[in-house]
Amino acid sequence: GVPASDKSTLLFFLSPNCPICDTLIPVLKSIHRSESSWLDIVLASDGEPDQQRAFIEKKGLAEFPYVLSTQLGMTYQVAKLPFAVLLDEKGVLRAKGLTNNREHLESLFEAMEHGVASIQEFMSKRQQGVA
Repeated sequence: GVPASDKSTLLFFLSPNCPICDTLIPVLKSIHRSESSWLDIVLASDGEPDQQRAFIEKKGLAEFPYVLSTQLGMTYQVAKLPFAVLLDEKGVLRAKGLTNNREHLESLFEAMEHGVASIQEFMSKRQQGVA
């Protein structure tokens, strides 16, 4: 299971050949620095281990736990990348969605604070003036 800690976990699904994922790596590093008091970031991918290792090295991702798992992506129904899943400190799924930019990532945290399950739900509530 998820390591027991008092922190929430952001599972970020990416791949070495996803250009948008690439643009979010600096964002993840910055979130990692600014939110580390309450948030752990775990990177998840699947595919060729050697290619993944080269990717981790090239992008300086060694500071993050990195999980290679096809099953994990299937569990969270990851269809497109980059995709993020936010789990609270008990390992309960709080928010998930496609994350194409920093705003999407940050809205996951807002969704968690507001108790809505996805960026899409959060956005639609905000448009209706509810959130």
